Amino acid sequence: MSESWEQRKERVRAANPIEVVAARYTQLMRAGRLLKGRCPLHEEDTPSFVVYPEQGRWWCYGACQTGGDVFKLVMLKQGLDFTSALQFLDTGASASIVPSKEKAKPVTHNDTASASVVQITEEHYTYLTLAKDVYRAALAGEHALLRYLDERRIDGEAVRRFHIGYADGEGLRRYFQFRGWKWIPILAQELGLVRQDERGREREYFRQRLIIPDLDGERALYLVGRSTRAEQKVKYIGLSGVPKPLFGLAQVSARERVFVCEGPFDWLTLKLWDLPAVCLLGSYLKKDLRSALERFERVYIVTDFDAVGQIAARVIACELGARAAIVSGDPTLRGKDANELAQNYRDAAARFERLVERANARANASARVQDLLHRLRIHLATRADRIDLIEAVRFKLADAIHEETSQGRTVVLWSRAYAERIAGKNKIVGRHVIRCVGGLRGEILLYSARPGGKADAECNLHAAEFGEVIVE
Repeated sequence: MSESWEQRKERVRAANPIEVVAARYTQLMRAGRLLKGRCPLHEEDTPSFVVYPEQGRWWCYGACQTGGDVFKLVMLKQGLDFTSALQFLDTGASASIVPSKEKAKPVTHNDTASASVVQITEEHYTYLTLAKDVYRAALAGEHALLRYLDERRIDGEAVRRFHIGYADGEGLRRYFQFRGWKWIPILAQELGLVRQDERGREREYFRQRLIIPDLDGERALYLVGRSTRAEQKVKYIGLSGVPKPLFGLAQVSARERVFVCEGPFDWLTLKLWDLPAVCLLGSYLKKDLRSALERFERVYIVTDFDAVGQIAARVIACELGARAAIVSGDPTLRGKDANELAQNYRDAAARFERLVERANARANASARVQDLLHRLRIHLATRADRIDLIEAVRFKLADAIHEETSQGRTVVLWSRAYAERIAGKNKIVGRHVIRCVGGLRGEILLYSARPGGKADAECNLHAAEFGEVIVE
């Protein structure tokens, strides 16, 4: 029996552990259960590249602020699309890479604590909550920053409600001592609140940044720092000593729906509109966080409304399947995201609700195709030996797509490879715009992107992960 696409992918992944492949690009050093080194994707002096062997993933906490699995690393490093990266690893080509011989700087305790994820205890959370309160008090005297927040439609009430603060870079330890709280350097370093510079001096990590905490009641679970100065090239940074959460999840009690956004300011805006919202702190839904969204019946994806943001939305939707509804922008509206809508319109919440209604309509129209796609992927993953079941669902999916296109609608099938190839600027084959179906040949759907056109394009239905039905 021939090997399916999913089976091949998982076989290649298992044969190429991330720690082995990453070590061919950069010198790694052990940091507890993790590995760290200088990022192979950019020049740097301080190691910011962390490998998580148990999860099979990596993350750059430096300039990249991105991560992924072994395929993503090879794609970015070798400039390949997903299929080529799969072939590269499958043929053993990565073994021919000369392992990095760079001279590694000795890893100090401070380096290890800031780049690795420690076992967080209740003492850590208590300390983090105290730090949050210090930052919160410091913002009261920063009138320019309060005006900036007000311009972003984050008013004084919101600042108090969400415990927004400011790190001046000098006051954390001093305020602890002023209040009579015990300053414990090891805890501050393990959390990532402070680091040591080249001379061994203690420096605050969030220096001169707005602080937005993830709260569970009054208790801080995580902190995010937003840049306030032009020289701060990275807009948002998070604690490196604490696992990055699904920001805001502790504040969501509803199970019917949740709104998933990218950045903290969009999250603040959605919360001010009284919507149950969580924030990815980026454009990528980590595998270990995906299960946290399983309890919700509908997951609204609220990424930026521009082309890049909408591609990111489809990638997230590929992870979530039929429960996903993508909130797209309206070309007649000013603003590329939720917060910019709030800045431009007094009735922004009502306008956003209309965008949500459109997302619901699109999701409902796509429900049949999405359900069949989901069933096909489940069978491929768990019942690969039942060729009859797979073929039956595949035929139903092809028939459903044919029915939609026969009624003048467009069906778009996506796979995550689309966004990965966009990033690599290679040929795009992970997005299929189907307006006419020519037939089914095994797992390959023959189609045309033109209504009534010749079926001159092919789509592997086994690789499709998300489907949309669009009325044009």
